[in-house]
Amino acid sequence: MNDVKNIVVRATNWVGDAVMNTPAVLAVRTSFPNARITILAKPWVAGVFENNPSVHSIIHLAKQDLNFPLGPWHLGRRLKREDFQRSYILPNSFSSALSMSLARIPERIGYALQHRSLLLTQPVRVTPELLSCHQVFYYLGLIPEAQLTPDECHPRLYLSQQERSDAESLLASEGIAPNETLIGVGPGAVYGPAKRWPEERFASVIKRLAGDGNRRFLLFGSPSERSIAEKVASLSGVVCVNFAGKTTLRELISLLERCCIFLTNDSGAMHIAAALRVPVVAVFGSTNPVTTSPYGDGHLLIRHPVPCSPCLKRECPTDFRCMLEITPEEVAEACELQLHRRKSTE
Repeated sequence: MNDVKNIVVRATNWVGDAVMNTPAVLAVRTSFPNARITILAKPWVAGVFENNPSVHSIIHLAKQDLNFPLGPWHLGRRLKREDFQRSYILPNSFSSALSMSLARIPERIGYALQHRSLLLTQPVRVTPELLSCHQVFYYLGLIPEAQLTPDECHPRLYLSQQERSDAESLLASEGIAPNETLIGVGPGAVYGPAKRWPEERFASVIKRLAGDGNRRFLLFGSPSERSIAEKVASLSGVVCVNFAGKTTLRELISLLERCCIFLTNDSGAMHIAAALRVPVVAVFGSTNPVTTSPYGDGHLLIRHPVPCSPCLKRECPTDFRCMLEITPEEVAEACELQLHRRKSTE
């Protein structure tokens, strides 16, 4: 193992999952301190790994790399030129393992799923324990030789001073002073409507929290979620700054770092905030709080257990009771608690 000098880590495809990949990347670094580590990622998640001290380079997956069935062949040829000695394949897909095999990478480590065991040199069996633990530890399960401390298991994102300065300039352009309390709100969820608490309830929470005139509300989301954020702002009757669809991933990270708390559905932005150690209030319905909750201490999950949850579906097939039973009053109370905790530690 000490002879391994060139490693590629294939990152997962969703922003939240990629954030939860970061402890696994650190585990690879600690296991191979002298190796060059490259991240292979889709362009929209690659920013998660920028400035990461464990990463030497990032390869963006091109459009032709992703088209099946020819994509893995095209990617395999690209990767073969890099002369990687070992690969960690964090996604469970067949195609991600196929491309590594076609690249003739000598050591290929991944989970033995999707009929891909023959493509891996070290197929790792998925145990019931792995399926019932937080996703952070699911990815770490591919690097069992690494001995990380509890703090090292916490996902991390790294910002440059220039990025922080640019965030301050962006906030100033919206008329936000440095001493104002910023409350981030993420009312969308790219995966599907089953993960989205209703817009009018987010709006009601904002209205309840707006009593303190020193509070400003920043709305975040993807371009497809901009209309959701606009509806929340309109219904709240409160002046909000809508950044949904207006930021790059790195700008989103730098702006979230400036927030005192983050109110959100289960989303990629939720995992970004948790990685930045911004206190989160997360509304959970269809998803599993054990495996995908915001990682770390001090976050609050608002969830009403119902027999059909977690269903993990994109759209609710019944009456959406897992979300509709959650009231604006209890969410606003949780936000006030987080704001009080944050203020008491400053």
